[in-house]
Amino acid sequence: MGHQELIQIIIGYTCVGAFVFTVVITCLSLAGWVKLANSDQQKKLFTIIIVEIALVGVGYFSGVLKFGPQRQASQLAVEFERYELSRSDPGHTCPPGMLCVREFLRSKTPVQLQLHRMILNSPPVRSQPIMYENAEGLLAFNYCVAEGRKQKIRAMVVAEGGDVAGPYQYSVDASGSIEINDQASALSRR
Repeated sequence: MGHQELIQIIIGYTCVGAFVFTVVITCLSLAGWVKLANSDQQKKLFTIIIVEIALVGVGYFSGVLKFGPQRQASQLAVEFERYELSRSDPGHTCPPGMLCVREFLRSKTPVQLQLHRMILNSPPVRSQPIMYENAEGLLAFNYCVAEGRKQKIRAMVVAEGGDVAGPYQYSVDASGSIEINDQASALSRR
């Protein structure tokens, strides 16, 4: 929370406190439980309440006054980098007729939390943990695709704390028009 946001919260709560105090004193004077020295003071209190309502309303709805902290924007910054196709993968086995796809994601911020890749292609949304990274420090995710097929992938990354990056999308072309490695390189566990 920055200095300006802190000041806005302090001013907001001070205005609320003054408003509550004025309302309580005015109501107690109407009930006769509080005697004011001068009867004109009660009229002034009513005027002050109306002015306070107007000022707080204008300040709040214009965004000048803040009455509570807002949730911090997502700190997770993960972007799709590339994908590679291989016939076999040391950490992932695909059935016959399928190719191994390795998706690489670049994290722009250090990520210590468990990450999940949410696949948004069609309901139901599926979640799978991102457990690997390569020698370049890219996050890696393995899955299978039918050989000779083109498939659109739409996904996003979610951290266990609730931060979200994405969504991102790309097309996998397993039709043989791009290079297919015989063996994928080894990955390390995150």
